[in-house]
Amino acid sequence: MKRVLVVGILVLAVTAACGKSPEQKQAEETAAAVKQMADGAQKMAEGAQGAAAGAEQGMAQMMQGLQQMAQGAQGNTQPVDYEKLKELIPELSGWERSGVKGQQTTMGISVSTAEARYTQGDASLKLEITDTSFSKMVLAPFMMFARAGYSERSDDGYKKGMTLAGFPGFESWEKNSKNGEVHVLVADRFIVNAEGQDVDSTEPAKQLIQAIDLKKLSSLK
Repeated sequence: MKRVLVVGILVLAVTAACGKSPEQKQAEETAAAVKQMADGAQKMAEGAQGAAAGAEQGMAQMMQGLQQMAQGAQGNTQPVDYEKLKELIPELSGWERSGVKGQQTTMGISVSTAEARYTQGDASLKLEITDTSFSKMVLAPFMMFARAGYSERSDDGYKKGMTLAGFPGFESWEKNSKNGEVHVLVADRFIVNAEGQDVDSTEPAKQLIQAIDLKKLSSLK
């Protein structure tokens, strides 16, 4: 039995046309591309239940959204130096931190990242902070899940959108592997991922993200 996932429309607050920063403009352009894809997904779902023409129209609209993202995959904003991201890697009470490192890569799209690992007995956590520099190609899939109210639950675990420390994100949990992941979008630019292995819930990953100075992260340029 086929399941058709209808992605909800991403809605971002629209500021006044005058005085918008380049960052605001890029975030809104990303939102527009994601909305185009979401509308296309909706039409595809309706077309699958009705006429084939509706599905074709939905696919065309989704492709237009992808084209928008491809055309503006990388804006004028450069990623912050990864050393600044490394400075935000926190200690976590009860866990041993190691492997703090960072890098910047450019291959059409420029991003900088910082990461670290944490251990507590057999349990482990991995943290990664990524500056997407407002890249639509990087942000769009994340924003669709984080902001569209996506939810999935089964005997094996769950995936769902949520809010952490005032920022949108989503989490997933796998019962059998005891693997939990939490992803948060900060300032419509920085993606923070925390993955836990051999943990009893996603709570350690959430605590790790909350240990970051997210306010300082959101102010980086």
